[in-house]
Amino acid sequence: IVVRADSNYTDLKSLLDEMKKDPSKVTLAGGSAPGSMDHLIGILPAYKYGIDPTKIKYVSYDGGSEAITALLGKNADVISTD
Repeated sequence: IVVRADSNYTDLKSLLDEMKKDPSKVTLAGGSAPGSMDHLIGILPAYKYGIDPTKIKYVSYDGGSEAITALLGKNADVISTD
């Protein structure tokens, strides 16, 4: 789970706290389709934290490099990848 250096999320707890307030506010990106490992890496900690994973906005990209580009271009708040 990765965020930009200038992100307000300084640790996993701060990210999960924000997701718990409004799961749709945080855009999660990954380099593979919904239901894939990248997607699960991002939503499983949220699920364990009591967040409905179906409410999390996941955007799939064609590979990890595109997801990283989206993160750096501020089109995603966080990426999850393995």
